[in-house]
Parts: sequence; C-alpha cells; structure tokens
Amino acid sequence: MLQTLHIQKLALIECAELSFGPGLNVLTGETGAGKSMIVDAVGLVLGGRASPDLVRTGADSALVEAVFELPTNEGAQQALEQMGLPVGENLVLSREIHRNGRSASRINGRLANLGMLQKLAQHLVDMHGQYEHQSLLRPSTQLLALDTFAGPELWATRSTYHQLYLRLRQLDERLQELAGDARDRARRLDLLRYEVNELERAALRSGEDQELSQRQRLMANRARLAESATGALHFLYGGRESAAGLLAASRAALSQGGRYDPALSRLANTVEQLGYQVEAVIEDLRIYCRGLEFDPSAAQEVEARLDQLAKLKRKYGDTVEEMLAYGARALQEMARLESAEELAAQVETERSHAKGLAARAAQELSTLRRSAAGALDRLLEDELAEVGMAGTKFGTSFGYQEHPDGLEVEGSSLAAGPWGTDQVEFTLSPNPGEPLRGLAKAASGGELSRVMLALRTVLARADQVPTLIFDEIDAGIGGRTAVAVADKLARLADDRQVLCVTHLAHIAARASRHLLVEKHVEDNRTSSRLAILTEAERPAELARMLGIEYAGPGAEHARELLLRGRQVM
Repeated sequence: MLQTLHIQKLALIECAELSFGPGLNVLTGETGAGKSMIVDAVGLVLGGRASPDLVRTGADSALVEAVFELPTNEGAQQALEQMGLPVGENLVLSREIHRNGRSASRINGRLANLGMLQKLAQHLVDMHGQYEHQSLLRPSTQLLALDTFAGPELWATRSTYHQLYLRLRQLDERLQELAGDARDRARRLDLLRYEVNELERAALRSGEDQELSQRQRLMANRARLAESATGALHFLYGGRESAAGLLAASRAALSQGGRYDPALSRLANTVEQLGYQVEAVIEDLRIYCRGLEFDPSAAQEVEARLDQLAKLKRKYGDTVEEMLAYGARALQEMARLESAEELAAQVETERSHAKGLAARAAQELSTLRRSAAGALDRLLEDELAEVGMAGTKFGTSFGYQEHPDGLEVEGSSLAAGPWGTDQVEFTLSPNPGEPLRGLAKAASGGELSRVMLALRTVLARADQVPTLIFDEIDAGIGGRTAVAVADKLARLADDRQVLCVTHLAHIAARASRHLLVEKHVEDNRTSSRLAILTEAERPAELARMLGIEYAGPGAEHARELLLRGRQVM
C-alpha cells in the first residue's frame, strides 16, 4: 500500500507531503489544478518516463519520494531479494530529475536503475492513466489483457513461444544471407581463388622482408664495409707490428722468463690464449671479406624479391605477417562460400525443427487462451452489470491469418506473430438483441471507460496488486452510471487501496480519504496546493463538483450525498 508521497519542485507543485490510507482515496479539484500531476509523480518513482520539462521553473531539479507498506506484499519482497536489497516493513522509492536531463533513482536509499524500479512497480501499483481506456481499442492491448488474466501457465508457454519466434526470425535472416546472389558469390570466389593462388606462389616466409632489406643495405654499403674489414685485418695480421706478431713476441719473451719464475710462465699461457682468439677473429674477417665480393645475380635476386613483396603489400598488407593473415582469412571465406549450399541445408533443417516446436507452442497458447476467454467474458459481464451495463454481452473472438510459409496449426498454415498465431478481439453488445461487435464500433466513450474499469477490476484480482490508481476513469459518464461506477470503485477498495482522480461528486462522496488540489497565484507565481479535507470540509468541495452553491439547499444536498456515501461504506 502507498503510505506517503513527497513531491518537491515538480511542475506546479513547490512542495507537497501527501498521506494515503486504505480503501478509496480520491483527488479532486478544478481542471488544471494539478491533480494528474500526483498520478504522474507516482509513475516517476515506479520507473516512468521523465522529462526535464517537469522541473519547476526556476529550480535545478525535482524530487519525488514514495513510501510503500510491505508486510504482506510477497511479490515485492521477492523482487527486492533478487536484487540483493534488504527487505523491511517499508519500501522507499525516490526519483530525482535534473534540468540537464539526468535523473537519479534510489530504492531504500541505494542507487538503482529504472529497470529495478519497473520490476518493483508490477508488484506495487496498477496504474490506469488518463485516456488509457482508448488503448483498449488496440488488439495488442486486448491480447495482453487476456494473457494476463489466463495466468502463469499461459505466460510460461508465451515466453517459450516468443523465444522460438525470435529464433525463427534469426534463421530466416541467415537463410537469406546464404541464398544471396549466386553470381555475386561466384565472382567473389573467383577473386578469392586468384588472391590465394598469388599468395601461395609467392611462398611467403615470416620475417623475410626484414631479412631482405638488411641484405640490400649490406650490398649498398659493400665498399665501406670492405674497407673497414681489410683495415682491421691489416692491424691484426699485417707484419711484425701487427697484433698477432706482437702477441707472438710477447709470448716468446714470457716463456724465456718462465724458466726461472712460474708466474711468467702462466702469463705466457694467457698471452697464448689471446693469440688463438686473435687468429679466430682474423679467420672470420677473411671469410667476411670474401663474402663482400660483388655478385650481380644475388643483388638482382634481392631487388626482384623486394619488388615482388612491395607489389603484394599494396594489395594484402603492410608486412609479410599481415599478408599471410589475409591469405588465411581468404581461405576461410572460400570454404564458407563453397559450403554455402551445405550450410543452407543445415540451417533449413534447424529452422524446420524450430518451426515445429513453435507450432506446438502456438497451438498450446491458443488452447489456453480460448479456455481463459470464456471465464473472462463471464466475469466482465458480471462486472459491467455492476457499473450500469446490465444485460451487456461481452465476448472474445479469435481469428487468424493464413500464410503459405506459416506455422502448421490444426491443419492450417497460419501467419506467426511475436505472441502466437491468434488474432484476438474483444466484442461487446451493450443492448439486448444487438450482435456482438468490436469495441470501437459498439462502445461509446463512457461505455469504454466502464469496460476498462471492469477489466482492471478482474485483472487486479488475478494478480493481487495492492494499489490501483485511476486517473479520470469517470470520463464520459454521469447520472445513474456515475453512481454505479462509484459503487464499483468503493467495492474494489474493500480489499485493496484505490487512488482515483475524479470530477464526479458521487465518487468523491464514497472516499475514505479526500484530497483537494487547488491552484494559487502568489507574487505572479502559480503553484498547486494539496490538502486532506476534513469531514467538515468535504461537503463544500462536493457542492463545487455538483456545480451548486454551498448554501441552503445546496449545502444540505452535499451533506446528504456525503452521508449516503458513508452509509454505503
């Protein structure tokens, strides 16, 4: 149950603190006073759409906070547990809207997203917005209402079917991709074969472009390299004054002294080892110098290979590694295109299997819907009788559309939609002797409002939502019908909380709590003010709603209306 609602800087409302009670709570006031803004505020904390335009002029942000009572609301408690949030006696939801478009939501003080608010909303409040009765004319609304009434078993089947339907759409798209233009596929295959053959003939080797570039640099600097190598060779092995000669002389001198002192003998051995190392370097330099001898054919091979790689790089990648990767991808695409027919056959087999499962789910959906429809029709007729439409016949008609590639249901190939093959339409006969016709043709505006009220009543009993909110459900009705609707709302409020924005005094008179919304202008600033009326204040508001002066007979009539409302309660 909704206990309190705090609103700050929202549209015409500067600041308001509202408390609600069990039973029927009504909001009344002149047109434009801001009654529907109260309903909108509740919608905001339940995850409804927010607009920066809702922020009061001159303010940076607006805030709405609602406190709900939770002790007997198992659905909301389970939802909180699934979100990892603590469960207590009360649930506090808040929503802050900033003029820059940002908004912040909280559940019991913890930051939350809109999805979390919306998940909780379905266990807390069932809202019927202004003009929403017009949505009842849409087939999608009618189908959803029937499925909601049918209950969990149908919803499980509906979910299964919907997943199969989505899978079928995916498989259809895949088949279209595979079918493609055969000529385009053939042209693509020819190109890929040419590219793969070209890369295979090139016999690419990872890193060879870098190796060839290095060889090219060596050839280009052959003279400088030869000069450096031969110069070093001369100093190492070019006569008595060369390093090799000097090391040999040093070893001989040390060996002479080694006859008398072993220390010099050890040094002679060290010098001898240095001589061996120098000899090794000399040999390496000789080999290096021979390698620098100019070979025109080798140079041409390097230039030709680098030129070949440069041409390939322009088409397949900046490095040999990238070209090799391109070749691998091309081979994969070739394999995919060449096996397109085989893959299409596999997808078609999967599609056929999914189609069979979807057909069975659609058949089960239709059976469950037809079973629920009869019970819904009878309950709605009973509810309509209680709101001044006794004798009205209500029906749910089922249709379908055939399709050559549809789902096989009871021997017919039927077009599949996201929620099955059924085309559901609510029908009505408000007057005895008239045939059942679609709501758009059979129901007036006032009748449509009452049908919606009856439907909301039935569905609310099915899902046990603790709070119902109606924003001007009384549109288009008056007289005895207004009395009947007032009675219905009062009975509906016997076992749940009902909030109703109304212009009808008969409905207001039945309320257990009456809130008045008034518009005031102060210092050229308009604002909405809200107050809970005392029993002594209510007759004056009822008189205003009746359009009579609150004096003499008018005051007496308003008090009698309120008294009758109390007696019925």
